[in-house]
Amino acid sequence: MNDLFTVTFGENFKVTLNHPLWIVENPYKLKEEVKRGLLEMVDVHSKLSLAYSGGSDSGFILCCVRDLIEESKLKKDTIEVFQGVFIINNEPQYDKDRSTEFANSLGFDPRIVEINLDKDTDVWTNLWDQNVKFIETHGGIPVTIGGMIPCALQNYVTDMQDSVVIGGALTIGDRISNDINEISEDVIRNDGWYVSLYSMEHYDLECNHLDVFTWDNEILSCFISPMKLKKNLINTEPFKRPIEMLQHPSHPVQPRYLEQNLHKWITFVQCYPEMNEILYKFRSNGYAYQGDYEFFERGLPSRYGKETKTTLKLFEFRKFFASWPYRNAKVTLPSGELYTIKHLTNYKDYFVGENDE
Repeated sequence: MNDLFTVTFGENFKVTLNHPLWIVENPYKLKEEVKRGLLEMVDVHSKLSLAYSGGSDSGFILCCVRDLIEESKLKKDTIEVFQGVFIINNEPQYDKDRSTEFANSLGFDPRIVEINLDKDTDVWTNLWDQNVKFIETHGGIPVTIGGMIPCALQNYVTDMQDSVVIGGALTIGDRISNDINEISEDVIRNDGWYVSLYSMEHYDLECNHLDVFTWDNEILSCFISPMKLKKNLINTEPFKRPIEMLQHPSHPVQPRYLEQNLHKWITFVQCYPEMNEILYKFRSNGYAYQGDYEFFERGLPSRYGKETKTTLKLFEFRKFFASWPYRNAKVTLPSGELYTIKHLTNYKDYFVGENDE
């Protein structure tokens, strides 16, 4: 395990940043640093697999692996690529085929790990037990409840592998509020940097996950761009009105989702223009989300799904785990001081005017 962060789990969840971070202007730096990091991971771990979902994070890592193979720095079988496919209401994720086709276009044939939630009752038992154990160990749920089911599904598939599984989990997002349903991704602000338990889950000694984007401060700093820190947030007021699917919180073109990911996507697509075709990722659990649950509870038809046995299990799952607290923490320095945007080593190059100290 690397030492970029020191993490204390439990009810007093604490995250300490041990190395400096900075603002990076050059988007191509991310590709360079991730490729370097992948080679270092191969040197450290004897067997690696990439959890490829068809989303932009794993898609970017896959492009970097492709480059390293073409540059003769990696053999094609050094990092195995597998793709989790979840069958819900007799259908896989809507973008399952697109994900596989993109991997094929890069020269990969992912090993498909299919989990049929309509038929496999053992999966539900394992998911339930896995999450209860996690909560009892770490004192709360790892992400806001809307993201918990897809994260649990992804972790379930990852834990089945007999290798160290790499992926990308930590992002530096935008909005945060006191409403549990409004807390988004990790965000560096003047009053602190919030990180979720899920973002730090790979620091658990029992975990076989490895987050590529927090391998070291060289890689993580590449996500801290001037565009990311200086852009205005989207005015989402018009989207609070009923606009059918666009209003749904987990729809991939919902403006809040775009806002959280735009800075990252711009960097990804500049490095690899071919990635444009896999932007916007559907959740692993389709549209079984919080808005639907209210409809089911009132005996009304869902706007985004069907009242099936599997869908109802998803809502049952969500309702139970919603009773547990969501765990996040403000990052501190080794001195105990809160880490803020002003601790970025080149902060003054971008945010301090002539008359400022």
